Formats: sequence, C-alpha cells, structure tokens
Amino acid sequence: MTNKNANEVKFYLDFRSPYAYLAQTRFDDIAAATGAVFVPKPIVVIDLMNRVGNTPTSVVCPPKAKYVGQDLIRWAKAYSAPLKFNPAARQIDGPSLLRGVFAAEVHGARDAYCRAVFNAIWTQQVALTDDTSLLEVLQKAGIDAAEHIVAERDDQQASLDAVLEEAIEDGVFGAPSFVYDGALYFGNDRLQFLEADLKAAA
Repeated sequence: MTNKNANEVKFYLDFRSPYAYLAQTRFDDIAAATGAVFVPKPIVVIDLMNRVGNTPTSVVCPPKAKYVGQDLIRWAKAYSAPLKFNPAARQIDGPSLLRGVFAAEVHGARDAYCRAVFNAIWTQQVALTDDTSLLEVLQKAGIDAAEHIVAERDDQQASLDAVLEEAIEDGVFGAPSFVYDGALYFGNDRLQFLEADLKAAA
C-alpha cells in the first residue's frame, strides 16, 4: 500500500520496543533535512509476528537477548538519546497504550501522546500499568485532552485491528518499521537508508 502524501512515512511502532523509542528520537532531524512527515501506526508487534510467522528471537535466544542490551546502549550513545531500562516493562499494558494513539489523534494530540508515552517508558521508567499513571504522564506533558484520551482509548480496538491488517498488507514483520513510497525499511538501523531516499526524492 503506497502512501497518500509524497513525503509521508508510515511509522509502525509498539511502545514496548526500545528500538522504536530510539528511532523516533531521530524524527525531528530527519524531518528538518527532508521534509518528511512521520505518521504513527500502532501495532501489537507480537500479534503481527504471530500472523506473519515471525519469531521474537531476542526472547527465545538468551545470547541474543544479552547482545540486544549492549546494542541498545550503543545506539543511545550514537543518538545522544537518554535510555533507561524499565523494570516494569512486562507489566505495562501495551495494547491499551497503543489504542490511546487513536484517541489522542481525535483530540489533535497524536504526536505529543506518542512522545510522552515513549519517554515515560524508556527515559522516566514509569510503570504505565493503569489509567492513573498514564493520566499523570499526559498531564505532565501538557496535553490538555489527557482525561479524554485516557477515558476513550479502550474504544479504539477496531482502529488498532485495522492498522494490523494495513501492516500485513505493507509487508511489515516487526517494529519499528517504516514504509515510504511503498518501500519497507525495517529497524532503527535502516533509518540511514530511509533518510537517503527521502533526500533523493526531495
């Protein structure tokens, strides 16, 4: 599925992915250099992987899991991005947070919501396990519609399901993934190729 706008980049994300967090710290710089517009596309990445036959190898392979920890630190240093591993990561209600993206979009706060949630998980180590903790994060981020977003997010399951189908149609098999002009770029470490193609088309 090609993008509607020439400079639009679909950003398939799961908030529980540290690589997705790291990738989005680069968006402002890439947008400034290329005019790109990054459009968040929330997916429950394990649901996607189950649908397309992918395997979360960093979960089932202990040596790879150990390596990923080291790799994340390297990328955080390369991007000058703060990164702290969240001790409550396994308890975070990922699907509910992802549904919140659509509720935030209704209130014109989609991008601010995504930044606030990513930062809460990966820099502030917030245990986003209930409505109260999310509300506090959104209010601290200055999002005026915070109460509405928290109240309405669980009404957005149909939207989350639709984006999963869109991801499958786009050939996505993990997160973070980017789709620009019909081409797929998988992983934080492919942003350089995406940026080069955006510049070439500018």
